[in-house]
Amino acid sequence: PTGAPGADGAAGATGATGATGPTGAPGADGAAGATGATGATGATGPTGAPGADGATGATGATGPTGANGTNGVDGATGATGATGATGPTGANGTNGLDGAPGTTGPTGPTGAPGTNGLDGAPGATGPTGPTGAPGTNGLDGAPGATGPTGAPGTNGLNGATGATGPTGPTGATGAPGVVTAASPITYDSGTQTVGLGTAPNGINTSNINDSAVTAAKIANRTRRVMISNGDFVGVGTGASPVNFNVATVRNRAGALTLGNNDTNVATATFVVPSDYVAGQSIPKMTIYWGTDDGGANRRVDMDISFTLATNITSPTSNVTFRYNIRDNSGASTNAADSLNPAQGAIVGQTIPEGSENYDNSPALWQPGDIIVISIGRNGPSGSDPNSGNLYLYGVSFDYNADQ
Repeated sequence: PTGAPGADGAAGATGATGATGPTGAPGADGAAGATGATGATGATGPTGAPGADGATGATGATGPTGANGTNGVDGATGATGATGATGPTGANGTNGLDGAPGTTGPTGPTGAPGTNGLDGAPGATGPTGPTGAPGTNGLDGAPGATGPTGAPGTNGLNGATGATGPTGPTGATGAPGVVTAASPITYDSGTQTVGLGTAPNGINTSNINDSAVTAAKIANRTRRVMISNGDFVGVGTGASPVNFNVATVRNRAGALTLGNNDTNVATATFVVPSDYVAGQSIPKMTIYWGTDDGGANRRVDMDISFTLATNITSPTSNVTFRYNIRDNSGASTNAADSLNPAQGAIVGQTIPEGSENYDNSPALWQPGDIIVISIGRNGPSGSDPNSGNLYLYGVSFDYNADQ
């Protein structure tokens, strides 16, 4: 077994380098010797306490150098022999244990601060530097308060009155002024006329000579009837706002809705006004509506029907068709091209368009007539490309009034 490693001896002094002998002829390569078997490694004994370093031993004497042989004749270079197998690497020796670190010595006390040196004498003042460029003007200060109003000055003396100028020529006679009425009004019938307004619409002797003011003596005027969406009741309808994206519900515009189908109708009833002039043509109507469709073609197909309430006499009595609104109505005389409102917009479409008339020859309305009006949508029709809802906001018409 291998004994414990001894302490390393001190390195001996390097001997002087001998003279280089002549190079001998290369000998033939000998055969590689067999590698001897490695002896078994003995068990490692316990590590003893480090011993004290021993004294350095004396350097052993260098053995004598053998005599150099005589140089032989250079032989031919022999063939290079095969490289012998590499022997196994010997096992590494174990590392010695590290010594324990020594303890840190205490820090010495901080020395007392030294006293400040004396201040040096002030240096001489340097020459004055050049004047800098003028700075920018500062912001204007806030206006001061208005001072008190000074006391009024004394009035100057009145100048002397100038001489009276010559009298100018007399001007043309002005139009007669308005005469304040007095009771009774008297006038010279031979030279004057009394009138209020302009004939034939004014009140004058030509239209009150029978001592009575009647409707026939006053010009007719145009009045409007509005049938609101609240006046309509629906079948197959709903209620919803066209401005459906308004966040606060109470700020939306609710309406009667006609869906994209053909099983819906909205109906209202109204009375022809008592001042309606009998014999006039049935007025044009304006339908107010909108849609929630976001497509490019938002036109609809809707029928407008009306009749006298007295014509509804049985379960099979129709509200008579009068006019249609649809996409691409062509040359039809009882239909108009539908408007194409923006999504969420309310529009008014007036019917009949141009010189067209209501269909099926309705009887002229008379004051006091009760009219039933129905509006229905034909959603599946090819002339209704709108895929959303129709929102009905009401119907209005203008008529010639006799009072």
